Amino acid sequence: MAYPNYSKFFSEIDGKCAMYFWKTYPSPVHLRGKTAEELTIELKELSPIIRKDKAEMILDCVQNDGNTIREYQESRDFITTSLVRDLEHQKEELAGLDKEIEKILLSFDYKLTSMPGMGRLLPVS
Repeated sequence: MAYPNYSKFFSEIDGKCAMYFWKTYPSPVHLRGKTAEELTIELKELSPIIRKDKAEMILDCVQNDGNTIREYQESRDFITTSLVRDLEHQKEELAGLDKEIEKILLSFDYKLTSMPGMGRLLPVS
């Protein structure tokens, strides 16, 4: 609700820049006074390929969306940042699980562990 056009902002909703954005700016009120240059600098720290036109597009979308502030906005913002923290934790857990699976796979006579475009392949028992 806070960002009706959020799908235009980032190619991956759970990528580094997107996660930083949702955590730092859970609703447009947190972007007040933010310039495209400032937002670009922030996002470039996470992804050097971010260009100023991306920040301009985000700020334009926010402006064109109008007032998206809703009742209990502070609570909504807290929920958004909480969800981001949970997702970050889950991503860490998945990375740990992948490492453990890689260790286990070394003990099997199984060479193929992934295939481009198909994600992780695991042996079927």
